[in-house]
Amino acid sequence: VDLIINVAVTGVAKKKSLLYRNTAKEGDVIFCTGLLGDSKAGLDFILKSEQPKNVHEKRLFEAHCLPRPHIEEGLFLANSGIVHSCIDISDGLSSDLMHIAEESNVGFILQEDAIPVSPDLLHYCKEHGYSAIEYALAGGEDYVLVCTADAKKATKLENDFYKTFKRTLYRIGTITKEKKYLMQKNDGTLSDIKPKGWDHFA
Repeated sequence: VDLIINVAVTGVAKKKSLLYRNTAKEGDVIFCTGLLGDSKAGLDFILKSEQPKNVHEKRLFEAHCLPRPHIEEGLFLANSGIVHSCIDISDGLSSDLMHIAEESNVGFILQEDAIPVSPDLLHYCKEHGYSAIEYALAGGEDYVLVCTADAKKATKLENDFYKTFKRTLYRIGTITKEKKYLMQKNDGTLSDIKPKGWDHFA
């Protein structure tokens, strides 16, 4: 017997405060509101039926079990007048950013050295021989936001975000006209990014 749980949520919002996936523009700066990949690492312990052994692993486990959706950050971005498009990272950075790119008919380049990962994830990946960048790209359920913003006002957005939340809004890439999904690696070379996160129809 299959168990199917179907959940639907409806709500009301002011039209001027809505952010969409299909409104990214060529030249936009890509930002994200928090660290990436911790939840995927936390899920490892559940899938392996293991208990976290140290403070780093405990924080990763908590990131998966007790995520904090960036609701206040989303309201800030929506009311900034600078952000063009936005999505939450529930399926993984690569997959969710591709949703924006595909629906906006654009491409993007991410900067490898700008992808924000935690010291806990770096410690975990080093210990187990994993790639923190791969965890950041493929890991879903981080529930931070990735958005695109007017390049001319990007610095103002960063400064205002810091003043409001006392932490960094991470600048991770650029929206391009050419419909390619690329990563600029630390050595300057470009490589294709494939969607590696959750696929609802796989």
